[in-house]
Amino acid sequence: MNFKHGAGYGGKKTKTYKIWKHMNDRCNNPNSTQYQWYGGRGISIDQRWGSYNNFLDDMGECPNNLTLDRIDTNGNYCLANCRWATRAEQALGRNNTYKFNVGSKVLTVFQLADKYNVHPETIRSKCRKKLSHSQIIIELEKLTLKRYWSNNPQRGAKYVQTTN
Repeated sequence: MNFKHGAGYGGKKTKTYKIWKHMNDRCNNPNSTQYQWYGGRGISIDQRWGSYNNFLDDMGECPNNLTLDRIDTNGNYCLANCRWATRAEQALGRNNTYKFNVGSKVLTVFQLADKYNVHPETIRSKCRKKLSHSQIIIELEKLTLKRYWSNNPQRGAKYVQTTN
């Protein structure tokens, strides 16, 4: 295989190169399945980033477990508007993400699912049923308590009254 800019090692493309390539594709290729949400709505790429080497100089190699994120989701791809971020950080910026206020924190569906040890689809289905976010949190709290007591029956035994 022939890789431009030395972005391949041992015949494989680097993660950073693939991210750069996909960014270009979704902004500049009308045949891309994601074009409608990027190039189709006016999201463009800084001219400097037309070159992979310039992109790499500005952003550096992509760290493990991070992806390319636009800080302003309506802004273009450029150094001032891009960062390496976790999927959870990216989700907070999306227009279609459910966000939950829990204490002083704002959590995404994935963060909330992790906190309450449930599958994210459990929370999404409650959102689709039009439950309020506070109702969803209450249901998750009840589920957590139910799991706790079912896994620790001896803890509640002294509070159970028996009739003889």
